[in-house]
Amino acid sequence: QLIFLSFFNSNKNKVIFLVVIVSLTSGYLLNKVSIRSYDIELRDTSSSEIKKIKELPFYEESGDSKNEYIFSGKINLPILYKKFLHIVPDNCLEYIRLNGTEVPLPSNSEKLCYYKEGVDINVQNYLKKGQNEFEIKIKDYGGKYGLSMGNTSIDIIYIILLILSLPAFLLPFFLLLKYFLPNSSNKNKLLL
Repeated sequence: QLIFLSFFNSNKNKVIFLVVIVSLTSGYLLNKVSIRSYDIELRDTSSSEIKKIKELPFYEESGDSKNEYIFSGKINLPILYKKFLHIVPDNCLEYIRLNGTEVPLPSNSEKLCYYKEGVDINVQNYLKKGQNEFEIKIKDYGGKYGLSMGNTSIDIIYIILLILSLPAFLLPFFLLLKYFLPNSSNKNKLLL
């Protein structure tokens, strides 16, 4: 017990402890505000074949065939209400329905077919607390097809928690560096 209490004798150790607590708490909250999908099914509209998907993002090779696919499943509304969903379709987003209601898509049709960056869709009036159902139709032009759905970079709460949680993810890296680097006072000062 004395060893633990002696750790807090220096201001440096108090700051390290505070950073660790804040970053771990932020990491926990980040997990709670992250959008998670489950019970996902993928339907091939040309064959009506349905297969279960474990999680999003999901991408699969389609060869040269051009086809349409419908992803459906459930998402839970996180603790902090979400106004936007970030959708990355490969190749094009045809529609999104939340709880049976079609959500208007942005007028910028270029972003609806941008498989590298995707599009942010305002879903504020279509989500309810707790479990929500989604259906998303994409059009594939050959090659890979798929879908990613999650938090958006315009969600300020998500971004703040992400930044605050970074020390929790970086701490093991710095501890490994300190352990494996030769004892040099200059290198140790840089690490802590």
